[in-house]
Amino acid sequence: MKKKLSILSFIFILISYLSSQDYYMDDFKDFTFEMPDGWETMTYPGLKYKIIYGDSVKGQNQNMIFVSEEVSGSMEEVVSEYLSGQKEPDDSASAYTVITQEKFENNYNLESRKIIIELPEGEGIAKHYFYLFKHNNILYICAATLSHDVEPEIVEMLDASMKTFQVLDKKEEE
Repeated sequence: MKKKLSILSFIFILISYLSSQDYYMDDFKDFTFEMPDGWETMTYPGLKYKIIYGDSVKGQNQNMIFVSEEVSGSMEEVVSEYLSGQKEPDDSASAYTVITQEKFENNYNLESRKIIIELPEGEGIAKHYFYLFKHNNILYICAATLSHDVEPEIVEMLDASMKTFQVLDKKEEE
């Protein structure tokens, strides 16, 4: 009997922990994902989607911004076009270095890529993480900014969060 009660107690604790995890849901019900622990949302005028942010680490703000746009072509073409569109010859802010460009495994089998770039910011260097998710002809882009020397656990937390990115099928809700 004690064993059953302890198992039951464990299950209730686990359920309450899992149900306390915050999921992002945008106002348009386009997509959802599990937010990193402790991160919050903020509405910013002029942006379609909310900004997701965490505590500052080593003086660098941690944040995620989402945009979406219609695209045509393969994911490789979309990524190539996206990266070339970031380079402006006369703009020092576009003097970035691509560190990683790779396929990204998503729990919902979305065609996705992860791109990491380094970009000079002020007196230091910031890393920008781009997660691109293509669903039909819509490209969802998550742009996350972290410090150059961020702890690996924070990057793992960000990756884990983006693995849960899911496009919502509005037809199912109607």
